[in-house]
Parts: sequence; C-alpha cells; structure tokens
Amino acid sequence: MNIRLNKEDLDLLKKIIETKETNIAVADMLLYAFNAPKLINKKELERLQDEEGYLEKDAYLNLFLDAFEIDRDSEENIDIIETYFSNFKCLDEKEYLSNPYIKSFKGKTFKNKNYSLEYCEYKPYQLLPLDEILIKDKDYKEISQVGYFKNTFRYLALKENGVIWMCITPNEINTMKEAVKSVEGNVLVLGLGLGYFPFMASLKDNVNSITIIENNQNIIDIYRSEIEHFVGNSKIKIIKDDAFNYLKNNNNFDCVFADLWHNPEDGVHSFIKLKEAENDLKKPFYYWLEPSLIQMIRRSVITLFQEHFEGYTQDNYLFAENDFDKLLNLLYSKLKNIEFKSINDVYKILEKEELLKLISK
Repeated sequence: MNIRLNKEDLDLLKKIIETKETNIAVADMLLYAFNAPKLINKKELERLQDEEGYLEKDAYLNLFLDAFEIDRDSEENIDIIETYFSNFKCLDEKEYLSNPYIKSFKGKTFKNKNYSLEYCEYKPYQLLPLDEILIKDKDYKEISQVGYFKNTFRYLALKENGVIWMCITPNEINTMKEAVKSVEGNVLVLGLGLGYFPFMASLKDNVNSITIIENNQNIIDIYRSEIEHFVGNSKIKIIKDDAFNYLKNNNNFDCVFADLWHNPEDGVHSFIKLKEAENDLKKPFYYWLEPSLIQMIRRSVITLFQEHFEGYTQDNYLFAENDFDKLLNLLYSKLKNIEFKSINDVYKILEKEELLKLISK
C-alpha cells in the first residue's frame, strides 16, 4: 500500500482509524451487556422514574452508563453516549409473539446426548441485539440497534453441547425481513437452521418452491422430527449436501438466500466465497447479516491502514493464526499495489460497492 496524503487528509484517515477502535470498544461493551441479564436493576429503574421523574429511556441509559462507570461529563464521552447509546428501545412482545412461525410452532422441547431444543429467555430489561447495525458519517461509526422487554421473553433455541447453535429471537426475525420480502420464484436456501426463513418465504404467493441445502444430518433429523410437522410446507424440500458443492453443479433456481454462519466473524470467508459464486451465476443472492459482514471487511481494510502507519510490511501478511489474520492477508494481497493519493481514494475503497469489487477480484 502506498499512502501519499497531505496532512489534512492524513488527519481524516486517522479519525477513521480512531472511530474503528471506538466501534470495537462499544461492540465489546454491548456484547457484555447482552450476556448480563441483571445488568439493569428493575427496582432502581422504577425508583428513578417514580422518585426522580426520569423518563424510562433516560433511567435505563443512566443505569447502563453507571454499570460501565462511564463519566457523563467528559466531553469525549458525551459525543460517544449521544452517538452510540441514545437508541435503547422498549420492545412490544406481542409484535414478536404474533409472528407466523412462532404461532405455528407447538412442539415439545427435547434433549439427547449432544443436542437440545428448548426455550431460552431474556430477563426483564436485559439488553438484546435488535436489528442490523447502521453506519453513520464518513468515519463509519457502527450504530447497534438494541432493545429490551419489560417482562421475561422466551425464544426457541437449538443447542449443541449446551451452546446455542441457532435460535428465533427478535434479532433473527428483524435481520431476515428484507430477504424474505425480496426472494421470489424458485428459491435456494443455504443452511436449514430451525427452518424460519424457508417457512416465512413459503407464505409468499410469488414463491413457487424452496430448496434447502444442509450438510448436517443431525440438524435435518431434528427439523424433520420436531419442527417440520408444525411449520412445514409443501413448497419446501431439503437436500443433504455441501452448499458450495451444490452451487457448482446446479442452476435450477431463481435466487439464493445464504445463512451458513452464526455471526459475521465466522461467516466472512464463506460470504466472500459466495460472492464469487454470485458473480459466476448472475442471479440474485441475499445474505443474512450482510451489512455486518461488509462492515467487518471495511474494519479490516481500516486495520490495514492502521498497521501501515505502525510499520507493518508485506512480511507481516504471510502467515495467519486465525480467521481474522486470513482476512487481513487476503485484503492486503488485493490492496498492496494500490496508491492512495487523497482522502477521497480512502473513502472510495471503503464504500460498499468498492469493497464487494475488492473481494471479488
């Protein structure tokens, strides 16, 4: 990478790098909150409203900031609070309980040696991810959409060895809405999960058939024995195969929905590989968590700029200890001969379409 920016542009690039670090710190904080059901004390929340006249959203925010010992009076923190933590949303459980899939499923929970189908729960006022991240401003602030229920909210989950493998939460429901709206004709679905996406797509009149590709026989067996008779549909069929192998040998579909990952971190390499297949097949592909997958690639490009200033050379991108290293190495190989003469060159490479072109080269 050859970076030849004037001082003003260099300061703007450094601001992008600083924002990336803030994004990561905020994401870590929210992840902790998602896994801390008692972070917000209900009695104290009610006291702040009843005795001190706080609106619920302000009381919630104050307790959240107290939990992380965030100084509200710091000028830097004021901006961070207003940017990242001003959108906590109280959720209506009826909206989610009226979902067709949730209403249709009347199955029983079960447990065997490795798998269990059970109901997990969000505690009252427990923070939870709600929808895709939003990207704000030219320095690419990552704004998480989050919320909470006032009462305990139960959701269906499939666990493998005690760890949630797949589940039907408000986040899964919301992050699949646009893809459900978009697919039509003969739909290919990569990844079965609990069958939520195929079921929702099958309700559409303009969807003729849904073929699901799943390579885990255990997941197929659980779906067929515990779920299919409640949410199954004559439009849906399941084929046991590897998703990439199927795409190489079949073309009898109109569009594709891919959900082969648990989160962007473990899905970015599959996403890149699927983008190559999309370019070859020339058909619409829709991806679960695509904005977050793209943002992870953007973060990685920004990291390469950061490491350039820290003195990294080509030798630092020859080996990989983890998937993130592999991503950095891949992106470096594509960027190493590019010259950045102005901040506009930086902005351009960080735009969605340019990132997608970059990973497709």
